[in-house]
Amino acid sequence: MGKEQIHVCSVFTKKFPSEMKEQIKRSLFEAGYKLHNFQSVGEFRNWYSDYQAEVCLLLDEEIDSIEYDSLKGEFAELNDFIFIDSQNAGKGDWTGTPVLIDKKSNELDEVTLIEEIKAVIPIDENEAFYDDESEVDSEEELENESDTFDSFTEGAPSYAQEVDEDPYMGEEPPLSEEEMAEIARDSQEQELNEIQQPIESIEDSEAPKVAEKAVIEQTSSANDSASYSKRLRSIQKSLTGPQMDDFKTIGVWSPLPAMGVTSFILNFSFFLAENRIHTAVLESLTSNHILKDWLLRYGSVPDKWVSLAQNLHADQAIGNSEWVYRGVKFFPLNTKDGKHQWNPDSFDAFYRMTGIYDVTLIDIPNGEMAAFTKESLSYLDELWILVDDRVQQLNSWKGYIKEIKESSGLDIHLIHNKAISASKPGIISEGLGCNLLAEMPPLWEETARNYYQNHPLYFQAGVREKVQKPYHQLARHLIGPSFQLQEKKANWWEQLTKSKGFQKILNG
Repeated sequence: MGKEQIHVCSVFTKKFPSEMKEQIKRSLFEAGYKLHNFQSVGEFRNWYSDYQAEVCLLLDEEIDSIEYDSLKGEFAELNDFIFIDSQNAGKGDWTGTPVLIDKKSNELDEVTLIEEIKAVIPIDENEAFYDDESEVDSEEELENESDTFDSFTEGAPSYAQEVDEDPYMGEEPPLSEEEMAEIARDSQEQELNEIQQPIESIEDSEAPKVAEKAVIEQTSSANDSASYSKRLRSIQKSLTGPQMDDFKTIGVWSPLPAMGVTSFILNFSFFLAENRIHTAVLESLTSNHILKDWLLRYGSVPDKWVSLAQNLHADQAIGNSEWVYRGVKFFPLNTKDGKHQWNPDSFDAFYRMTGIYDVTLIDIPNGEMAAFTKESLSYLDELWILVDDRVQQLNSWKGYIKEIKESSGLDIHLIHNKAISASKPGIISEGLGCNLLAEMPPLWEETARNYYQNHPLYFQAGVREKVQKPYHQLARHLIGPSFQLQEKKANWWEQLTKSKGFQKILNG
């Protein structure tokens, strides 16, 4: 079995600290690995029994010894185990490699962990094998969000299964060389039909040689498992944002419509940028994209701008994917982004792209999440849910939110939007089982007025002052106590009206 089919997987018990899970996930990410997390040994067994991939499996010492023995007995070839904080690793038949946590500092020996994984999976070979099944057959299917994006998740490990779904059956077997060559030939025929000078213009004696050479090059490209990583690095180098040591990716979502998620993300991002936090806003994959329309209210499309999705699916970077406005780096979707040949590699690169910024806010479509949206939760550090006083409607989503929390392992927090004196955010927080981060004031009049303006709500007179307190709370939650509000310089009108000369003229 080839090295390209090795996966880093984990099964951590509920007793294992969530912050340690995040530390491991972050360490693996920084080292170039993606962690496939399973909620139980049973879930891992269902996946592994059908897929039969070679894996490096991370466990914590609280794992049930009976389950461990059963796993070993059923799959004799499964032998690359790493036990985190495993004091019992050497007991009996527990043959895994221990990676301990320092009891005094409560810190994981990350160096040893990465070195142990490298011994099984070299960095340059850390790419899982996936079948690209994202091709669609009709325009109607392209308009259907589930048909457009779900196709590429069918063969990938799923970390957020619906309760009533059939058990996950794993990926398809790897393609043979003949099948790979056939795919390459089909792809090449399509490319040859699209180029400006048709193949017929080449002499008949040369055409077979050209086609044969193209097939060889295409096959080589198909086997290049690092192709999307190379494109990602190329795009990253073209960006202006600095590489930061620590960054956070926050998904913002609401189960209910008309909650103002996009508006909140825009205004909060302006606040962060205004206070010297390098901020990006990424529009999550959806067929109902809207972020570009918001930005067009404030200005024109930047010169040579192409969407991040289009850039990732091109052979090389074809433009600038940053849409910079008021210091925020925006990455909106474009009209045809749902028609790209999405697969797990391009999906992974899309959500990792903005990891170079201090804070990334991801606009997640409201309501029930599509399968590919649930997959994107694995790239988040936290999920923020906007709520208001619609208690009964929100209460009906309690089980759904609990399922998301358990399946994703994410820290989920609430932001009470449009809170008035009669609001009871504590009751909503307790009912949904999520921590309340902040209460946003109602901005009904300002919002209604802003619909007819060509600048963001945040910069409307009086709005900044109303939202500064909750925004400050959110920023300190993200950045920590080191976050400080920056002194805002007065604009030219404010400077003029405060000048003695102006006051003298005004007062006669």
